[in-house]
Amino acid sequence: MHDGQQNPNDPTTPDDLYLGDVDSPDYDADLLDMQDMPAWPKVIGTLSIIFGSVSVLCGVVGIGALVAFNPMTMNAQMWEGATSPPPDQTADPLFWVGAGASVVANIILIVAGVMCAARNHVSRMAHLTYAAIFVVAVIVSTYAQVQYQAAFDKWLTENPDTQMAQFSNTQFNSIITIVFVSLYLIWPAFCVIWFGMVKRKPEDFTGGVEVVA
Repeated sequence: MHDGQQNPNDPTTPDDLYLGDVDSPDYDADLLDMQDMPAWPKVIGTLSIIFGSVSVLCGVVGIGALVAFNPMTMNAQMWEGATSPPPDQTADPLFWVGAGASVVANIILIVAGVMCAARNHVSRMAHLTYAAIFVVAVIVSTYAQVQYQAAFDKWLTENPDTQMAQFSNTQFNSIITIVFVSLYLIWPAFCVIWFGMVKRKPEDFTGGVEVVA
């Protein structure tokens, strides 16, 4: 072959990918369509699956730990000499409402992630549903936590000589609550912006290419 000419069948050609002549039976239209599809659905879908799975796991473990180690089931020596038992966070119905809603929301997030990775436009509404339920769960859980912390602080004031009062750090607990609430809201806030304002049409998921299930 003369210098300056390129062999379309040569894998060393500078072309990123040679798909063949359009009229040729070897022309790979499906591969060309895949090149035209945006990459973000698989990226965001994968992240949603990861975040949802980790959140469900941490939520279940966290609830189990709280039930096992809450002040009412801890070593009685921690609150020995108190005028009354410390408040029990797990006795508050709002605690369970918030925890349950959070688990449900993250299961929806996992399903939404799977659909998004498959470029299914329904995943848009699934992500928005997750965000709405999860934000409500965070609000309910935060309110329950604030109420519990106030009751617990009052108990510590009334029982300053107990071991629990000596080891408790109210200010640190408040900071931890604020930090975790802020972190919890990052992904749902992103989902509201991305799926609610940026990527709203079916072609946003596929680049206008028809996806065959």
